[in-house]
Parts: sequence; structure tokens; C-alpha cells
Amino acid sequence: MATGPVENCGRETAVGYVQEEGNPTDVQQMYKVRRATVYRWLNLEDLRPTKVKTQKPKIDLAALQQDIGQDPGAQL
Repeated sequence: MATGPVENCGRETAVGYVQEEGNPTDVQQMYKVRRATVYRWLNLEDLRPTKVKTQKPKIDLAALQQDIGQDPGAQL
């Protein structure tokens, strides 16, 4: 069925298939997603993908610059 990333219509198709046929394992294999993903789709009210607006940086850049300024020859 789907060979690339699952789009909104793919989610709707997958959920419809499970609701009619009742077999999440088939959907898992067809869409190459984990079983947990199929069950998460089944519990969603809106199947549209959500866009992440902001992410916190993993490193505090100000603290990193301060550390580099104190000892520029240090290695990680």
C-alpha cells in the first residue's frame, strides 16, 4: 500500500481498515509502523499531523561560550 511516509490520507485509510477489518497487525506491516502508532491513531480525534512550533535547545549556548572562554584549550 504505502511505501513512503504516511500522510494524513494514509492515517485515515489505516484507521478505516482497522475499524472495518479489526486487524492492527496488518496495518502495522502495510505501513511499516509500530503497533503503538496504529493504536495511537485509533485514539486520535483529529488525524492531521501536528507541527511542533518550538523546541528547547539541548545545550545552553551562553553557558557553553562561558566555558570555552574560561578554558579554550579544553577538549570534550
